[in-house]
Amino acid sequence: MKSVVLIISIFFSFCSIAQKKEVLKDKRDGKVYPIVKIGDQTWLAENLNVATFRNGDPIPEAKTKEEWIEASKSGKPAWCYYENRAIQDDAHNGSKYGKLYNWYAVSDPRCLAPKGWHIPSDDEWTVLINSCGGLNKATRNKMVSVDSWTNTPSAKGINYFNLNILPGGFRRGINEEFNITYKSGEFGMLNSSAHFWSSTEFDKDKSHYRFFSYEIVRSTMFKWDGMSVRCVKD
Repeated sequence: MKSVVLIISIFFSFCSIAQKKEVLKDKRDGKVYPIVKIGDQTWLAENLNVATFRNGDPIPEAKTKEEWIEASKSGKPAWCYYENRAIQDDAHNGSKYGKLYNWYAVSDPRCLAPKGWHIPSDDEWTVLINSCGGLNKATRNKMVSVDSWTNTPSAKGINYFNLNILPGGFRRGINEEFNITYKSGEFGMLNSSAHFWSSTEFDKDKSHYRFFSYEIVRSTMFKWDGMSVRCVKD
């Protein structure tokens, strides 16, 4: 009888180990992020939500529309929460969607990503999406979360790869003449789309990014705009 109990105990111990999810603890603030391995890459399974660079220097928070526009014009790093709301029980806060960063924070040599990690390049985003099935609706459904897509309910995913991509929206920077829908400093598309920076420049004003809505789009965004960040392991 004892041997049977021992075998059962060992079996459940192995099951527990197998089901244990890997995490990363960021030494800067102690925040714990779930991580997921897909192909040869390892990714954060949650949007970055840090307020300092790797060396400890603070990243300025743009608490107002005016502060965000000023950072955009001066080309300085900045972050904000969607609609500048950070109440812990509020659906807009960083505990769920993380922070929105401009590209000047993403590209800063002091490093936005945790030690041992980095902001994915355009090519690394392509590798991830190809590993999940390529640029098609089925792949998109496997990569995005099953909840929170309340503004596009038909766009809910199945989160097959446990990436849990959430529709955290974005923030416009400056030069609203390029986009008549969202003016300088305005927020948009919460709960209907996800926008992620890459580290790859397109030109002096733009960088490559990935856009998740009803499909996955590879495009460019102005560096002064605010978007979510995921990190990939070195």
